Amino acid sequence: MEDILRILITNMISKVNLTSDIENNFEYIIDNRISDLHKLLTSKGYKTTPNAIKDTILKIANESFIDYLVNFVEKFMNNILSSNIWQLLLGAPVVKSSYLEYFKTYYRESLLNKEFRTKFYDVYNLLNSDIIDRYTKMLHYRKGYGHLYMFAKPINTPNLLADFLKLAGFIYPIFLMPMRVDDNLVIIDEYLSRKDLIDKFVEISKKYINSKLGKIPDDIVETAVHSSINKRKLIFDIGLNVRADLLRTLLIISRFSTRQAQIKNKMADTPEKSLISTFKQQIDFFGLEKNLIYELEIVARENRW
Repeated sequence: MEDILRILITNMISKVNLTSDIENNFEYIIDNRISDLHKLLTSKGYKTTPNAIKDTILKIANESFIDYLVNFVEKFMNNILSSNIWQLLLGAPVVKSSYLEYFKTYYRESLLNKEFRTKFYDVYNLLNSDIIDRYTKMLHYRKGYGHLYMFAKPINTPNLLADFLKLAGFIYPIFLMPMRVDDNLVIIDEYLSRKDLIDKFVEISKKYINSKLGKIPDDIVETAVHSSINKRKLIFDIGLNVRADLLRTLLIISRFSTRQAQIKNKMADTPEKSLISTFKQQIDFFGLEKNLIYELEIVARENRW
């Protein structure tokens, strides 16, 4: 029975978009089809119950989602470890095999946690798209808001900035989860009351990341941390980090673009410009940088995205 269900589930998962609510939606679909599945299996001679079938399906689906994401982790790291950002920011190339093993081990363990998986699906969708590459290329071409900060040396080309943001985005969900450092549980929300506490959280995060994944450039860790903070929660100025603002915005664009595609929403305007215009009206809610949103809206309009 399990072999038949595994084939059915693998086929189903291969045809769906992996969004942050995919697992809840999948369970809903199974609930609505459990009677048909029970009839199918009993017709083939299997003695079972709808509840037993559902439990088996969810167990297999859970394993399949994790395997799918771990394979994505390995593919992504194989690519990003060939980037020049390591040499530029660390002053030396990396030992690819060691880093790959660190990341696979850490993410396989972390992805066992459904809450982490839910957050990681947003990262998966962003990195599995061309959104970062498109916007970094056009922002470099336009030389508008934030250009001097986004493309500050040594990250001074669209390709380098794209790789920088991809790696920062890849580790970003780590900081949305509790981290155990020196036997203490560290939670980002407990560090949002003062600027010096956020700086302290960044330093703790660097230590944690380096102990789990190997040496990651400090600028990338700081950008990943800052991109995970919704500025509307702050009563002070966190300081300028345009790359973090850009990463946070592109994550949100990617999240809503995926949902928009699912419902096949037909709009008079181009899809991404329409989304960015919506974000412009809700800047405080999303914790986004107003001037950057205006710049991205121009880019989306000029390119009909």
